[in-house]
Amino acid sequence: MIVGFAVFALIGCRLVWVQVIDGPTLSAAAQQLRTVSQDIPFTRVEILDERGRVLARTVLTYDIVTDPSQSSAFDAFDIPLPDRSVRHVARDQGITELAQILGLDDSVVKKALAEPENSPTWPDPSHPMWSSGWRI
Repeated sequence: MIVGFAVFALIGCRLVWVQVIDGPTLSAAAQQLRTVSQDIPFTRVEILDERGRVLARTVLTYDIVTDPSQSSAFDAFDIPLPDRSVRHVARDQGITELAQILGLDDSVVKKALAEPENSPTWPDPSHPMWSSGWRI
């Protein structure tokens, strides 16, 4: 009986030691063994249908937003660069670079920036925003 009690006490002490005293250390070590961070290199590919026709592909695009009513007021542009820095250029130089990217003549880009119909004003004041009611 005393031997049984001693064995039970030893098992209990070991259980307390593992759970309470070494528990946080053992848990952290186990977490490191389970979790592995690895960068997987990839290349973008075209998405094809079952006949081999291209459904989607990666293309370089630009979002150009301008307010023609304000564009002539600025004499310079801030151009964001890939390294997150900004390059300050004169207005005409910015228009020239934009025209080169778009494959257009400088005069075409200047005209497009100056046209009032390209203004992002919303709602258009010449069109009523709300209907006066249902018509059947």
